[in-house]
Amino acid sequence: MPFRFCNQELAASDLPVEIEELKALIERLDLPARDQLRDAEHRLELSLQKRNQVLHLLHEALSELRHEQHHLRFDLHATRCERDALRSRLDENRSDF
Repeated sequence: MPFRFCNQELAASDLPVEIEELKALIERLDLPARDQLRDAEHRLELSLQKRNQVLHLLHEALSELRHEQHHLRFDLHATRCERDALRSRLDENRSDF
């Protein structure tokens, strides 16, 4: 299911099959029951929208975390190389004395 931004509504094709089946069943009910269940249906769709927004935010956060982790690994490797080079120079200087 594609992620949705806050101001976008779910398209019918984005709804799970079970929700579509439930909507079809609601449409077959008599008017008073249908009106009652339409409110619940609308709340369910809003809930799905919010869930998709949270999933989208989590996806972005994980992507950013992976990106930062990659940079941290690179920085760690560079720092270790610098440390090793400085340690070698220090050892060379000590052996000269």
